[in-house]
Amino acid sequence: MKSLNNLSIFFPILIFFIFSLPGRAEIKLLLEAAKKVYWEEEYVFLSLKLENTASETETVTLPYLQPRERKCLFVGQDFTLRVTANDQPLLAFTNHMPPEPRPGQLKVTLAPGEILLWYIPFPYDYYPVNLPCSFRLRVIWRENKSNEVSFQVLPSPGFAGQANLLVNGDFSQGETFLCGWKIDRPAVFWEKNQKVVHFLLDVPTATGEGLWMYSLFRPIDCPGSFTLEIEAKSEGPEIIVFVEGWGVVSDRRRRIERNECFAHPQTNDWQNYHFQVVFTKAEVTWVRLRVFAYGKAGSVWFKKIVLNSKRNQALSKEVE
Repeated sequence: MKSLNNLSIFFPILIFFIFSLPGRAEIKLLLEAAKKVYWEEEYVFLSLKLENTASETETVTLPYLQPRERKCLFVGQDFTLRVTANDQPLLAFTNHMPPEPRPGQLKVTLAPGEILLWYIPFPYDYYPVNLPCSFRLRVIWRENKSNEVSFQVLPSPGFAGQANLLVNGDFSQGETFLCGWKIDRPAVFWEKNQKVVHFLLDVPTATGEGLWMYSLFRPIDCPGSFTLEIEAKSEGPEIIVFVEGWGVVSDRRRRIERNECFAHPQTNDWQNYHFQVVFTKAEVTWVRLRVFAYGKAGSVWFKKIVLNSKRNQALSKEVE
């Protein structure tokens, strides 16, 4: 009986000791989505607040996507994102896509009550989901779980022309945003009245990472041959259009082939550029364009970008 009494005294002390051990993180996670409905053209960025609810300073190691200054959290290892798409789990989700630079790690200290705000890019289009899609998401880190957020992504309101595989290749469609294209650089503008897209490069940008925009993913039949036509005007920057062939690998969209189409502007006037594009692998089931400008400071305008299969061109001629 005496030993039982000793145990009853010792047990609360043991519990107190365990929960008082240093390094036990008491971090509250609050996940937020900016909108309830997104269009296919929009990038989805979630915000994550990390609050130290402990009475002591805590240290947290944050995995980040490059560059660190953007404060974008890498999810897929220490921090994971539990994703449900149209009531189906999206397993092993990650927001890092090779060949992007490898994620880094940053140690941060949080004083008691301090709140840290970071962002989580959510590239759902790296996965073969069908739009419209209703998403439910929750962040998990160690024993901590965030609240669940939900939102919907709608397919583009734009459309492709009869002689163009791309949505809105003449930049004429859209009300509050440009249909058919994904833009997340503040120096890339849609000039709606002129029906052009304007890249404005300063010296650090032109000699550094450059400027770009992406087309939406579009289904294609491969192997196949295609033609790419660009109408553009440049004050000096070089232009490359990467025509990427994508397929499903290990339940994710991955780039399988890429054509590099270099346009070397010879004058400051509008010029037309024509390229032959070939995808040799049957695994390619989508195409995406990355329109890129770099090298010299100045402006570049795009008036038209057309991608068409040679098979479609032959059928069009037969109809004529």
